[in-house]
Parts: sequence; structure tokens; C-alpha cells
Amino acid sequence: MITKSNIKDVSLTSSPESINFCGVWSSAREGLKLLQSIVKDPFLKGSITMIISIGDQLCNDKK
Repeated sequence: MITKSNIKDVSLTSSPESINFCGVWSSAREGLKLLQSIVKDPFLKGSITMIISIGDQLCNDKK
């Protein structure tokens, strides 16, 4: 789990001392999609869409 204390250890590659971003991406993506369905502000919705798109590209997670 990513916490405030270990956020600097997040990595796109897996190593014993890092948290693999792509390993937690599917859960983060689900949370972002839920948040996107709740918010009303079009700018915020667009920002969330952009974050999801970048995460999908980084992790090759085409859902």
C-alpha cells in the first residue's frame, strides 16, 4: 500500500525496496473512475480522465 511515508519509494519497475506503480494501478484506476462519477466540475473530470489515460499508458492497462 502506498502511504505518505513511502511515497518517495514508488517506482515503475519492480524492486525489493520499491512499490511497483503498475502493481497498484488497477485499484487506483477503480478509485479514480469512482471519483470521476461523483464530481460535477468538468475541469476536474477532465483532469481525472487525463490521469487515467497516463496511468493506462504507463502500465499498458487498456480497460
